Amino acid sequence: MRKRKAYKAILCIAILLFALWLVKTFLVQPFVLLDENMEPTLKKEGVYFIDRISYRFRDPRRGEIVVFRTTEVPPLYFVKRIVGSAGERIKMEEGAVFINGKLFNEPYTKVNSDWNFEEVSIKEGRVYVIDDNRALWPGPYSHTKVAYKNIVGRIMGIK
Repeated sequence: MRKRKAYKAILCIAILLFALWLVKTFLVQPFVLLDENMEPTLKKEGVYFIDRISYRFRDPRRGEIVVFRTTEVPPLYFVKRIVGSAGERIKMEEGAVFINGKLFNEPYTKVNSDWNFEEVSIKEGRVYVIDDNRALWPGPYSHTKVAYKNIVGRIMGIK
């Protein structure tokens, strides 16, 4: 009788662990933001949840905040906001983003007029991402093109 109860307990724990693995791998994953690059929208050391399933059914959209991994080994993970999609041209002048030559209104940003970059074109299967907190000096991944396949998912519940 004791062996049967132990077997049931082990089976329940195994099923629970498998279910948790499925949820984390395919549905929702916790993520801790380690820097202030997305302030004021996301807070440093805040815990956020990544929706890992939406992009299996649709493409990423402008305004969504995503977690992506670099192609380095081991990969680095970053959180950024999508500002550009395939077929668009993006540039920044004095901290302001221009999409196809038109100013893009971003009320959620902290702006630094020193941020500038030349116009880039976004190819199919990619998005352009950028930090919300542009009061910081731009780092190597502060703004970049990201392939869909490198996007882990979008931060849930944030606009």
